[in-house]
Amino acid sequence: MLTLEFSHLMGAIIDDTYEIQAHIASGGMGDVFKAYDKVLHRTVAMKLMRSFCAKDPDLVKRFTREAEVTSSLTHRNIVQVFDAGEHEQIPYFVMEYVDHPTLASIIEVTPEGLPLDDIVVITRGLCDGLDFAHQKGLIHRDLKPLNVFVTPELRAILADFGLVRVLDQSGLTQTGSVVGTPSYMPPEVVDGGKADNRGDIYQLGLILYEMLLGKELFPKGYLRFADGDKLNHYFKAPSGEREDIPRWVDRVLLKCLDIDPDLRYQSVAHLANDLAPDADTQELADTKTQPVPAASQQSSLEETAKFSSSKKPIIAAAVTFALLAVFAIYWLVSPKLTITKTTAQGGLGAA
Repeated sequence: MLTLEFSHLMGAIIDDTYEIQAHIASGGMGDVFKAYDKVLHRTVAMKLMRSFCAKDPDLVKRFTREAEVTSSLTHRNIVQVFDAGEHEQIPYFVMEYVDHPTLASIIEVTPEGLPLDDIVVITRGLCDGLDFAHQKGLIHRDLKPLNVFVTPELRAILADFGLVRVLDQSGLTQTGSVVGTPSYMPPEVVDGGKADNRGDIYQLGLILYEMLLGKELFPKGYLRFADGDKLNHYFKAPSGEREDIPRWVDRVLLKCLDIDPDLRYQSVAHLANDLAPDADTQELADTKTQPVPAASQQSSLEETAKFSSSKKPIIAAAVTFALLAVFAIYWLVSPKLTITKTTAQGGLGAA
């Protein structure tokens, strides 16, 4: 919905160049408009910052950082930024106009899940775009279907680098603060830590899950915490809900969504390799990390990305106690066998 402060801009010309034509969307820090570049004669998208946000120096830095970072990322799977400036002391930037649906809208009308071949193509495109950004030391931190556009040819286009952070730098996040969309936050961020490129891989796994099953792994309002501060991270393997999903997809998904970042894919390039056409017969990439057990080895379709290490000793003790109890009962009720003296015919006799 168009905010009141920007209603006067409809039909206006910004900096003698950009004619505002239509309102596209509203976000947390600004509104996005469809505009026409009267100099280069092309349709563009313009993002203007809201006035109350423009009064906060940190938010202004974050807004301009998005423009600067995205303008440095020229890639077919990333929205391109063309220009930036100010209008009536309100920062704005101009970017590629993408007249295609978001992945979120596609998933919404496909509750049974997207075709597997389409999912592979879209995911590999996202991997290509993210790998390009990661190679430049940039992590997105807000990956979700709403920030992905999809062309009729299934080319995925990644948008909204508003929460981007440079690896090995503190960025603009205040100490102790948590940024991002709650239902897509990696466990390490939920736990108060910082995300690196493996946080993007975790979010990409959540997107993959949605494309496979047509629903969020963590729906809005879902309780993501259990047993105090432990993340509730149980979910069913997709192959148990869709007959056409092979087991290797389960393994790929579980490796993306492991609670421990060290056990996830360590790069999106490794993930993309496991989505190759012959992935059903190949070993999982990135063998330096612990592979996720094959779905066929699971005793149930109810699988988890990883048990919390704090629960392992408790589980081991419980199993040991149960085995001892069974053995004791068996000993009490079963006939006893003892070794007797050897008879003339030889052998063992029952007591």
